[in-house]
Amino acid sequence: MSAWTTLEMAKKQVGIPLDECGNDDWLRMKLAEAEAIVLNYVTNDGTAPTAPNAIISSAMYLQFAELWRFRGDDEDRTPPQSRIPGAPSVQVERCLLPLRSPSLG
Repeated sequence: MSAWTTLEMAKKQVGIPLDECGNDDWLRMKLAEAEAIVLNYVTNDGTAPTAPNAIISSAMYLQFAELWRFRGDDEDRTPPQSRIPGAPSVQVERCLLPLRSPSLG
C-alpha cells in the first residue's frame, strides 16, 4: 500500500471499472512505476518529499494515465516522439515544476 496513491483511484483516473480485477497486478506495477517517475523528478536535490501532498499524488495519477494510454495495445502502438521512457510526461512536469528545486548549471 502506497502513501501516495491507491489502485482504486488509479482505475477511476483511466476509466477502468473497479470490479474488473484481471489486470490488477499489471496496474499496480504501472502505478508503482508512475510513483517512481514522479518522485525521481521532484527529488533532484536529494530531499524526498513526504506524503501526503495533493500535487504530487495528482501528478502520479497523471503519469499513471500516460503509462496506461501508451501501454502498447492500441493500433499504432507508438507513443509520441516527445515521450522519453522513464521521464515524466509534459503535463506532469508542468504540474510539478513549482515543487522542484532549482538546478545549478
